[in-house]
Amino acid sequence: MLSPEELQVEVCHVLTNLSEITAEITDQESTIVSVKDDHVEKRKEVEGAVKEAKIVNEEKERLKADNVRLTAKRIQLTRQCKDAQARLDRALESQKELLRRQQVEEDAIEAEVGKSKLEEKIEELSTDIQSLTSKRDHLRNNGNVLI
Repeated sequence: MLSPEELQVEVCHVLTNLSEITAEITDQESTIVSVKDDHVEKRKEVEGAVKEAKIVNEEKERLKADNVRLTAKRIQLTRQCKDAQARLDRALESQKELLRRQQVEEDAIEAEVGKSKLEEKIEELSTDIQSLTSKRDHLRNNGNVLI
């Protein structure tokens, strides 16, 4: 057995150990509270980041849908532009053909008008020749000599 002094020393030693353990537990409790507070703070940050990521993903999906819609619209407008260009090209070709035909008709009309004027001029000259011939014959018959 231990003597009372040894027991006293042993009790002091146990009390010291107990104090150290209590101090350690207190330190650990404050560390646990601090870690718990950090954990709560980090969890809130993560939840905020998750919410933000969801919002970004929703916006990304919305933009993808808009992109698909706009791509379809672009394809439709491209097709409409090609169709309109083809119609315009056909209209220009028709216009050229109509202008060519119009020129042919105008040339024919001018030729016809020119022919009519020429015939009128020939008729006029023929009339003048007949008149002159008639005057000449008349002068010859009346004794006037013409060269």
